Amino acid sequence: YAGAEYHNPAQAAVTLAHGLTSERLWTRADLADRIGDDLGGLEISERDVLRSATRIGWLPDDVRDGDDVRDQLRDARDDVLDLSRELSAADDLDEEIALRGELASTAIGLVGVVVHLLDLADVRVVLDYRIDELARHFSPSGNDDRRDDLLDHLRKLSAICSRSGAFAGYAQVLETRDHVREDAWTMDATPGVDAAKPACSMLVHGGNVESLSDDLVERLSDPVDVHPDAPDLRLDVDVRVGTDRHRLASTARRILRSRGLRPTATATAVLTGMVADPWVLADSIHWGLARESPTRDVHLDEVRAVLATADSTRLFPDAS
Repeated sequence: YAGAEYHNPAQAAVTLAHGLTSERLWTRADLADRIGDDLGGLEISERDVLRSATRIGWLPDDVRDGDDVRDQLRDARDDVLDLSRELSAADDLDEEIALRGELASTAIGLVGVVVHLLDLADVRVVLDYRIDELARHFSPSGNDDRRDDLLDHLRKLSAICSRSGAFAGYAQVLETRDHVREDAWTMDATPGVDAAKPACSMLVHGGNVESLSDDLVERLSDPVDVHPDAPDLRLDVDVRVGTDRHRLASTARRILRSRGLRPTATATAVLTGMVADPWVLADSIHWGLARESPTRDVHLDEVRAVLATADSTRLFPDAS
């Protein structure tokens, strides 16, 4: 799981890249061991395929195991943070524009690499964007440029994090840099059949975020940026609006079990009735409850502890 509060494409990509390469995430998920010796823990371990089809960067020949991969991604993260500092110190507009573009491209590329590595290591990935004051800052009237940047960023992120078999979707369909296309293998796609699907889940939430859905669906299906030499490969991204009670209940049960607690019908009903945001619910359970051993039923006083952990402004979100 990696999350960011979205303000602009470069900032959001840097925040996600930093989260996905954090020491805490890699340690808690034991990712170096999952990748294993000679990358044997990955679904695809052949280096030529990973580099030329899946477009896994930062994978030189001397990378031997998961610890080496981790070191490479540490260096990549440091490069991104150095670029971010350079951007903050830039005092020339042209330099700032160039650095911002380089930073956004490098950071979102690193996000894609880590997402694909984690997916190949059978780790479920969730990318979470919170957008505050959408109507104020990203509305179609008065904020067209910022809204377009947001929609383009979500489309690019979806494509970069998608693949069909071994082939990364963005490199096949939307990549425009000639030297990158020359280095990449081209998929022999079957028209109307083959599709690149996200290797992660992406959540966008915040006030009035539902108003983005139609524009996002339209942007995802827009062929205007598809490279003329691209194979006939669809980007199959399912856009869902809202969170139903079933998904909330599933989240509550799953996170309770991760804390060694058996969910009860009463506890689940109270939690899903009080909190309508699955990420607030998951965070509140995770941080509000200690891990129990042996496993036992969750108590109602623990439900109260969960609700006390949640931001009070996120309780009863539909109440007027």
